[in-house]
Amino acid sequence: MKKIVFALALMFGVLCTASLVSCGSDEDDPTEQDGGNTGGGDNTGGGDNTGGDNTGTGGNINEFTPEAQKSKLENAALDFMQEYPADNFEEVSNLVEYLTAEYCGDNYDSEPIAEWLEECMDAIIKHTGTSNEKDEWGYGITYNYYTAIYAASNFKGSFEAKNGNWKYTESNTLQFKMKDADLNQCVIELIASGDTKKVYVSDTEDWDYQYNWENSSYSEIIDITENYIQVPENITITLTRSGRAMVTLNIKTDLSSMEGENFDLSKDRYFVQPSIVIGDYTIEFDKINYIPEKGSGISYVMKHNNKQVFKITLNADVDADNEEFYGCDNLALNIDILGQVQIKGMCSNVVSYNDYISKAEENESNEETFKDYINKANKLMDLGLYYDNNNKKYADVELKPFFENEYYYSYWNYSPVIVFADDDTSYAFDEFFNKDDFKKVINTAERLLEDYSNMLKD
Repeated sequence: MKKIVFALALMFGVLCTASLVSCGSDEDDPTEQDGGNTGGGDNTGGGDNTGGDNTGTGGNINEFTPEAQKSKLENAALDFMQEYPADNFEEVSNLVEYLTAEYCGDNYDSEPIAEWLEECMDAIIKHTGTSNEKDEWGYGITYNYYTAIYAASNFKGSFEAKNGNWKYTESNTLQFKMKDADLNQCVIELIASGDTKKVYVSDTEDWDYQYNWENSSYSEIIDITENYIQVPENITITLTRSGRAMVTLNIKTDLSSMEGENFDLSKDRYFVQPSIVIGDYTIEFDKINYIPEKGSGISYVMKHNNKQVFKITLNADVDADNEEFYGCDNLALNIDILGQVQIKGMCSNVVSYNDYISKAEENESNEETFKDYINKANKLMDLGLYYDNNNKKYADVELKPFFENEYYYSYWNYSPVIVFADDDTSYAFDEFFNKDDFKKVINTAERLLEDYSNMLKD
């Protein structure tokens, strides 16, 4: 299953993490640049072979060799990492670290907050009825029924940290006020606005036993609570220092997409747009939608100074009755990195794709059957590499079978490979993204991770 996820994720992990070109396996190379497309995919889709744009590599985009594409991918990875130096997040990191250490430990008595929270919880839980039954042995069972509606309007108040205590005052929002190391006023505030919608979440049960001294018997007490959330159109959480926003989280929900009096998250459709802003950096979810029996999608964008740095879009027809994450059809993936590199593709049937892989693994000793199932899996997957938003596909990713000859055991295995459209050469991932060709990317990524690690340790 890990290899399936790896093939679906493609080179996203290669470009965006420090492990993009980590040490490969000591196993034999399954491709050896054999010059053939052995995966069985039909290589359809991906454009009309138009192009001619200048790629910045000294040649026409339609003449991209594998080596030129390595350079293109390397530049994109370096440009991506340059957008996120650790220094740009140090101010927020230091502030959060100080506030956490100073106000979330033993320096301040949190009992006033705990008592307020308990009162809020008591206010939202309503007893709706009781019933009594007997079990098969004649012992009594008491059912207590409750309804809990969690709404932001029930959690309001202002807490200010002073002299080791949290002082409470009434407020129309939820606030926590404190000072930083330089005695600047810092405020964490939650604001809910707009209309609201009652959303069913789940039922919870609490079991207890009670001993009856009169007849020396036990009775069972079961509390059943129906849990709901009163979802507002907008939720905004901010961390400010001296009135300047340091972190802003906003969640916008399209309540018109929620049909019915009591919305059920597991059954009904919804559209949500969260975003977070830290200084000059923004992470936006263009959409998170779920439509039963039709389709679901998520679109995620990272921006620096309002420039799009990274975007990923996923859409799928989801089977709500399938509890496995791969229970969907027409899974479409689109990744864009700085407008320089795009990874796009579709799996027409994720369930069948997974089944073919599983059946291939079950027939690892039968070459013909194993290859047949891998071939069938490849025909369901169309995943390619594009550049500069050009419609021409320059490489495919597919699974390639190879023979694994170990000391005590031999069998057929498979590996994701990159197949280049111009000459049909194929490379294993660890062969193409090797340490020598991507040395600068590796070193830059290691330094970047070290900077972030040191920042978080300080």
